[in-house]
Amino acid sequence: METMYPRGTNLKHNYPLYEVKPFSSIREMLDLAAEEAPDTVAYKFKGEEGTVTEVTYSRFRDAVDALGTGMALLGLRNIHII
Repeated sequence: METMYPRGTNLKHNYPLYEVKPFSSIREMLDLAAEEAPDTVAYKFKGEEGTVTEVTYSRFRDAVDALGTGMALLGLRNIHII
């Protein structure tokens, strides 16, 4: 089906979408985000006392690395965890 809009046009707001680098895993997606925008906030959460903490892509990647290292040290390698 042919459309009258150029490929990559946001039809709701009628402006071109930004370019996205392809990735093959969530891990690769996180690495790309941390490289391209290390100081950009990836997510926020509110602690028990109501304090909001912002986590950047760089800190998020570091936390994921630490989690993976810890799991590997526990012998949890090459398995799927659900």
